[in-house]
Amino acid sequence: MSSMEYLAVQKNKILVATLSSWLVCLSPIALASDSVWYAGGEIGSSSFDLKLPGGYSTNQSGLTQDKSDVGFAGFVGYRINQFVSGEVGYLDLGKYSLKNQAGDTASAEFKGVTGNLLWRYALNDRWALTAKTGLLLAAGKARAQVSGTGYSQSKSSVAPLLGIGVDYALDKKWTLRGQYLDVGAASVAEAVGTKVKLRDSFISFGVLYDF
Repeated sequence: MSSMEYLAVQKNKILVATLSSWLVCLSPIALASDSVWYAGGEIGSSSFDLKLPGGYSTNQSGLTQDKSDVGFAGFVGYRINQFVSGEVGYLDLGKYSLKNQAGDTASAEFKGVTGNLLWRYALNDRWALTAKTGLLLAAGKARAQVSGTGYSQSKSSVAPLLGIGVDYALDKKWTLRGQYLDVGAASVAEAVGTKVKLRDSFISFGVLYDF
């Protein structure tokens, strides 16, 4: 082998080694967790809509509504496969309140145990789109203070859950989640034989930990 041929071979080896090192650096880091179990928590903002019976509306002059509050959730999940997980948790959406010019007040809230399926589509090793379908076993409660006299009612019901979100994996153990959740109307009281219902839109941010 001549010196020119030797130099050409060495240059090719250096080029191959350099390209290989670049490919290794540019390759996405494998972040898929080895665990099927995970747990997480979320905190966010609730936006309520109170449904009154008999055609009555809370959108009247003289009434002041506070339709938003802070909510939180905690859950445990099990990955059935790479696309579907089952989650069980607890959801507290905060409180809706109402006040008239006479100083009378009313409030409504609901919270309870959740069960849902989380549908996940990975965009790459870090980002994934999610969709949630499930149910809330809601414990609703309404309170009122009218002319100095207090009233309260409690109701149980089942409300549907529909959500969309995005996950971002920090590493194999920790994942960040942003989510919009629509919580269907849950019963909080009953008036003249008709249920008073409260529904909610919940925007939250949270963190997941893989065991």
